[in-house]
Amino acid sequence: MYLFVSGPPGICKTTVGSLLAELLGAASLDLDAAIARRERTTAEALIARLGMEEFRDLESAALARLDPTPAWTVVATGGGTALRAPNRARMRELGLLLGLGGSLATVTRGLERTIAKRVHLTESPAAHARRVLKERRAAYADTDAAFVVDGATAGEVARAIAAWLASSRGVRVDVAGEHPYAVRLRAGLLDDAGPVLAGLGWQGTVAVVSDATVARLYGRSLAASLARAGLAPAAIRVPTGERAKSLPALRRLWNDLVA
Repeated sequence: MYLFVSGPPGICKTTVGSLLAELLGAASLDLDAAIARRERTTAEALIARLGMEEFRDLESAALARLDPTPAWTVVATGGGTALRAPNRARMRELGLLLGLGGSLATVTRGLERTIAKRVHLTESPAAHARRVLKERRAAYADTDAAFVVDGATAGEVARAIAAWLASSRGVRVDVAGEHPYAVRLRAGLLDDAGPVLAGLGWQGTVAVVSDATVARLYGRSLAASLARAGLAPAAIRVPTGERAKSLPALRRLWNDLVA
């Protein structure tokens, strides 16, 4: 699943996208950089040679080439990628469209920091920021979730997005290996654990493995959720902390699971 980071130029989409990918253990892709690699030049050179509209065509083509995938991939889009409605529709076909927003001062500062690569600009950063925020307001507002970056670091914005994903949409992390499995994160998921597991085909007795502290905090609600779904929870205790990471503790756990 793709997470597309959109917003005005200078809003730190690439930095936020990279940090968000790191938090989620996801792949990271900068759309403009991908276009530049494919064309064997720089995005700035392409814009100078082709003009902005033809560069937008390259952005649309790059989105069209993305294959659907269950793996997490964070994509930092160009400042104009979301201007075309078909592009926004394509991004939603592949995942979620996340918008970064900020004040005129924030966007202006971002443009000033990155002015060296914006060879196509014919106006001051402040004037460009003012025009972009006015003309593109509707396109930038058409997102699945919006995050204001004013006064926040890129890391704080990335953590806010990750927290929103986990709390409202849920996060699935697929762990590969000889015996692959999925890890699911979502606020309130323990209360829905019974229906989720039953929907995956689970039945009969379910072992609930935890230490005493976790069991005291969450065991009752989890057991109730499992019971409501027709599952029979069996509590298994392991030592707290580092004491659980030993061969004797593992041996006891195996015996309890067999029983």
